[in-house]
Amino acid sequence: MYTLITNWLRKTINTMTAAFWFYSSNNNSWYLSSDLQEALTLNNSPSSAELISAIPAINRFSVLRQFSKLFLGKSKNGVLETTLKSKNNETLQVKTEVKRICDRNGEIKIEGTVDLVKSPSSFLQIPSVAKIVYENTSEGILVTDANGFILSVNAGFSRITGYSYEEVIGKRPSILKSNKQDQGFYQDLWHSIIRDGAWTGTLWNRKKDGTLFASFQNISQIPLNNGPVKYVSVFSDITSDHNYKQKLKQLAYHDQLTGLKNRAYLRDKVNSQIEKNKSLQFNLLFIDLDNYKPINDNYGHAYGDEILKLVATRLESTLDDEFEIARFGGDEFIVYIPNFNDCELRNYITKIKAAMLIPFEYKNIKHQLSASIGVSAYPRDGKNFDELLVASDLAMYFAKSTKQRSCNYIEDMGYSASRQARLAKDFVPGLLSGEFSLVYQPKINTSNRLIVGVEALCRWQHPEFGAVSPQEFITIADQYSLHSELTEWVVNKACTDFRQISRIAPTLDLAINISGSQLKSDRLVELIKTVCEVSGVHTSQLELEITENELISDVDKSIRVLTKLRDMGVRIAIDDFGKGYSSFYYLRTLPINALKLDKACLQFDENDDETALNILNAVVNLTSSMNLALVIEGVENEHHLSLVEQVGANTVQGFYFSKPLPIEIIYQQIAINHNKKNQLRQTK
Repeated sequence: MYTLITNWLRKTINTMTAAFWFYSSNNNSWYLSSDLQEALTLNNSPSSAELISAIPAINRFSVLRQFSKLFLGKSKNGVLETTLKSKNNETLQVKTEVKRICDRNGEIKIEGTVDLVKSPSSFLQIPSVAKIVYENTSEGILVTDANGFILSVNAGFSRITGYSYEEVIGKRPSILKSNKQDQGFYQDLWHSIIRDGAWTGTLWNRKKDGTLFASFQNISQIPLNNGPVKYVSVFSDITSDHNYKQKLKQLAYHDQLTGLKNRAYLRDKVNSQIEKNKSLQFNLLFIDLDNYKPINDNYGHAYGDEILKLVATRLESTLDDEFEIARFGGDEFIVYIPNFNDCELRNYITKIKAAMLIPFEYKNIKHQLSASIGVSAYPRDGKNFDELLVASDLAMYFAKSTKQRSCNYIEDMGYSASRQARLAKDFVPGLLSGEFSLVYQPKINTSNRLIVGVEALCRWQHPEFGAVSPQEFITIADQYSLHSELTEWVVNKACTDFRQISRIAPTLDLAINISGSQLKSDRLVELIKTVCEVSGVHTSQLELEITENELISDVDKSIRVLTKLRDMGVRIAIDDFGKGYSSFYYLRTLPINALKLDKACLQFDENDDETALNILNAVVNLTSSMNLALVIEGVENEHHLSLVEQVGANTVQGFYFSKPLPIEIIYQQIAINHNKKNQLRQTK
């Protein structure tokens, strides 16, 4: 059954191609996309007579009648369905979604997107049985595109789930999600689909009315001849089947990869025991494998899965039967430890760490792993399973970052460390959920007070801790190796915002701060290239700011990556120059375009102007001799501006002119700035 339906869908989808056309009342002209031209053996601007002749006589009146309604404005959109004859005299099934547009000059345009189904025997004869099965089978069937949006469902889907066709088209299958399976389950599921092209198994789903049901399901990947893949899921409701009762119990409480208990089981067990005995004492260990990711990357997910099975077996052999071991997901495990004293607890943790250090061998290859372990205690660290899990997870993060390999939530961490670990844990979810934002501080030309560029600055509004300072979250990004995620988000967001700005002020530049850790590989180069292509921001409009101290940590790699960026047209600036270590050798060696003088160079007593002027003059002469642009930061008052103007520096940043502003406000400021610039030109 599954094979029959899946094969039919694969053949049907593979016969479909996308095409488009439009008609203009100006000169009664038509335009056909290359797909239609190829199919009908017409040029890209056929006459109306040529097109009409391609429509079988039996369908012409109906098609022309529908088109006339659109032309006369009796309808603004609709669907035209007909058949056309191809160059090979094949019949093409055509379904075209049509839209009518009338501009201010009275010109009428009618445009359509087309699904062409090439229908010789491959389409018309194959599905006669399979299509009937698709429409009438008791199994539910849904088809999604490569991005997971539902394209089609059958009647069986609606009967099982309670959702109608109209309610789910364009939605994601996650509308059925029951939350009975954790994230690790879905990661394994998609690993199987990507690796093997299909996944078959049992999972819990939720109907429209909220009822849970057990679903025996096959998900298949359908590679298309052209274009992205599609996915087909065929499933049945097995909840009431007595033969599956044991399987459902296994499904609900066990990890399908390793056979260990899962998080749902441990949650129910722990919360049940707490409910029975509030004076109970126990510990949760959160175990995360170190050095596991390279195994997946180098040998593939199927190989990595086998290593996880070996880890599960070793944990079971290391710990006593009274312990409960569960797989959390991915390479993370949870262990429930009954009431032991601190000495016994430390001994068990030591045993786990030692066991994980013994190499794991698979297919005659040995792999060296280790484990970072976080510990939480009931009732000290939480009043239920979820609170204890969060505490042990944060302790694990802290252990990993400090290389301790194990850590108690409160005893070892303290408030400051636990806050830091919590922020590290929330960092990437915060990027994805809109907690992070960008503000923009303008760079000003001192001669005419006009904006010449903006610098993107990151902010984090945490739902519990409120505003997290940039200094704090940059430190967390350093300690927990999160700069790649932060950089990717900032570059994407900044370029998307700047696209609005560049439309009204194409000569402005956008400055983005980059961590030196991102200069160790070509990933930054590819990121900048891709984002610029997608956003439409030209690389010559970008300036990347990097502090000198970060550059000198690995000069050779930095030079290689920066040179590639410069060759793409990106400008490179040394940020906070004069704040710390400065070397003329590195200034001469690094492929840079600009210096940004740190605000500390202006923070002198007003009675010590001579020192400030000497420093400013020296930097101005240096940048001039090396043909580098200069931006002076920290101009916060009239006195600072006076010093800058005395030495002839003409680009500044600081609160005297503007604090960092949200995109909406900076956009307005630049629009005003642009009008002033045009007025200045007109007066010359």
